[in-house]
Amino acid sequence: MPAKPVLPPTQYRQRGHSLLADGRTAALLDVNGNISWLCWPRVDSDPVVLTILDRERGGWFQVRPVRPSTTPVEYRYLGPTLGVRTVWQSRTGGRLSVDDALAAPGPPRLLRLLRAVGEEIEVDVHFLPAFAAATLRPAWELAGGRVIASAGGLRLSVDTPARTWTVDEMGAHARFTVVPGPPTAVVLSGDEDPLPASAAVRLLDDTLVHWGAIAARMRPERAAEGLIGRVLGADAAVQLVVRSGLTICGLRQNAPGHGIVAAPTTSLPQFPGGALTWDYRYSWPRDTALAGMALTRLGLVEEATALASFCGEVCRGGEAPALVRVDGTAPPPEITLEHLRGHDGARPVRIGNGAAGQAQLDVVGEVIDLAHTIERAGALPEALREAVPALAGLAVRRWREPDHGIWEIRGEPHCYTHSRVMAWAGLRRAAVLARRGAVTGDSDLWERTAERIRASVLDPIVQPRWGLPLIVGDAGDDAANALVPLVGFLPPDDPLTLATLHIISQGLGHGPGLVQRHSPIDDGTLTPPCAPFIFATFWLATAFDRCRGAKERRLAVHHARAALRERGPLGLFGEVSLPRNGPMGNYPQVQSHAALILAALPQGGPGGRLPGGGRV
Repeated sequence: MPAKPVLPPTQYRQRGHSLLADGRTAALLDVNGNISWLCWPRVDSDPVVLTILDRERGGWFQVRPVRPSTTPVEYRYLGPTLGVRTVWQSRTGGRLSVDDALAAPGPPRLLRLLRAVGEEIEVDVHFLPAFAAATLRPAWELAGGRVIASAGGLRLSVDTPARTWTVDEMGAHARFTVVPGPPTAVVLSGDEDPLPASAAVRLLDDTLVHWGAIAARMRPERAAEGLIGRVLGADAAVQLVVRSGLTICGLRQNAPGHGIVAAPTTSLPQFPGGALTWDYRYSWPRDTALAGMALTRLGLVEEATALASFCGEVCRGGEAPALVRVDGTAPPPEITLEHLRGHDGARPVRIGNGAAGQAQLDVVGEVIDLAHTIERAGALPEALREAVPALAGLAVRRWREPDHGIWEIRGEPHCYTHSRVMAWAGLRRAAVLARRGAVTGDSDLWERTAERIRASVLDPIVQPRWGLPLIVGDAGDDAANALVPLVGFLPPDDPLTLATLHIISQGLGHGPGLVQRHSPIDDGTLTPPCAPFIFATFWLATAFDRCRGAKERRLAVHHARAALRERGPLGLFGEVSLPRNGPMGNYPQVQSHAALILAALPQGGPGGRLPGGGRV
């Protein structure tokens, strides 16, 4: 029996990982049958398997044949679900398929259903949890085909058809033979009773039906005719939009709080070996709002309304927190885990996120934009209805103050153009909602303040051909300013809009069409290198697609194609990407998938185009 799992000999990148999720936690599965990331029991709990961050200390949970002839011959999602099938072929022609999923109904369980075709297949199971982010070694209990690992008050069990397990310094090992016929089950759970194989099969079927029913309620057909359809073709565009919708739904938490994580992972670097390694297992109201707008456009109004209600609850008191936990409580302080090597050596590994204390004015705009979108769908929840006036009041009071912006720059705060544009958008939408009677508040005050915000952004512009800057009245380029025509701040064909979009394309362009987030800021801080952002590239492509000029329409396709090339083989996007490297940053990232949906299913901008979007 091998002493340890078979891990990839090359760099352990995200590209080959699939997402398993159940609305409570999430896992990453690699092409070698190893669960390389898993937090338990919640998505923001300590990881119990983190091979992707440390191949020596991070533990593993691998199921694979003892002697495959090659790497898997098949690795794909089981239709429009969050179940994954991996198929290996033996040297003598037999096949082993493994279907993996996190069970949607019932207590948390990771299901791994094995089927042999053509001949008997000998299988190895390797299990070593890295409790408390690899700071606690497990105590072991053996009971026939069950092994239980425990530490720090947490117990994890794995059930197999094996007669015995062997435990050594490399973890617990089991070997058994899968014969053609009914499936064989390997199940990871807490301390629940073992499942018979037949019950595990039914539970997997129920899980696939659950995700298939969500996919069946989606309305992705318009993707065939939009920007993404023009790049990929109709069928591929529709399939990718559905995959993005399922990814967002999988990362949306059923309870408590109904928040959504920005990504299910921490510390995956934004540049190879770089120090930009953040913990994204929390809910950013900005990302939550954009995900809600994407789901609304996709037809999943029920799921979008749950996200809208979450935004309302965390913003109801008149504050716009940068991020919270998925239950709406404050995130833990940011700490570094010095004992972990990091993904391909990228350090530090972090738990918690220091951006929680930042002021980010644009959050007001995104959350009220979601309220505007949901209200038009007839589903504005009470919590968000009550939060809109409080958020509008926040914008009225604080729009002149510097903040840290959408990019969460950790130096001194500045008056970012994008932040003020989104504050403008939030006040305009709040005024519309008030005039419709959807919310209470002083719509005239909100409109007047919005006009003052717009003047503060536009009055310093001496030469429109220079475009909108990163910082109001200053210099620099910002990819987030591509949203200017999408939220109605300026018309798509306004000279200042066109200049801004072309400057982003040229000044922040990287390689074949991806874009960096912003120009360097000289504020006394050290800014490590960062790869181009996928969602910013989709924003730019969408903005160019709104323009009437032939050159701009060609650039829309150019940038959309660049972003689409960076998806993994199973259709998942990271936060950032480098050409020929594939997805990077925390993975899969909700905002990248939301931006793909919004690019594929245009509807007059993320919250609908507002009148009066011309220059003052």
